[in-house]
Amino acid sequence: MSQKKYLCLCFPVFLLVLSLTASLPTRVSANSDRYKEVDVSYLAAHMKDFCGQEVRTTGTVRFMVSFYMYEDFWLDGVVPVVVRFAGLPNPPVNSSVGVCGIIEYCTIEGGFFYLNAHSWTYVATTMPEFQSFVFLPLLMLATLLAVIVYKKVNRQSG
Repeated sequence: MSQKKYLCLCFPVFLLVLSLTASLPTRVSANSDRYKEVDVSYLAAHMKDFCGQEVRTTGTVRFMVSFYMYEDFWLDGVVPVVVRFAGLPNPPVNSSVGVCGIIEYCTIEGGFFYLNAHSWTYVATTMPEFQSFVFLPLLMLATLLAVIVYKKVNRQSG
């Protein structure tokens, strides 16, 4: 087998592997290991168990009237969140946010647990129509096939 034919066979495989590898998810920050990821519903039911622990949870911002009037907002209406101690602004109502902080206990009005936020970020609420790990390799393969067909047609006509 000639070297040129060998390269023509290996190049598409190389491009496919490279495109699949590039689209794999990667960890963005080593700081993300600091917080324990907890589902907001589970956290609401087990606040006492997480007292004093650093957690990260995601939910929809709700502003509710409560007996305590201590929290700044609620996540999914089940987890009270305080952001003012960290000097953070309140996120807009009905926005989807990820909140990192410590579960703490307040003795006011008989006592309650709350999430003392260190930070919050917006969370994407919609998924793209095509996942990037599927779409990118298909686009690259289609382009490669178009180039191969174009070159074959030019060789036969010339």
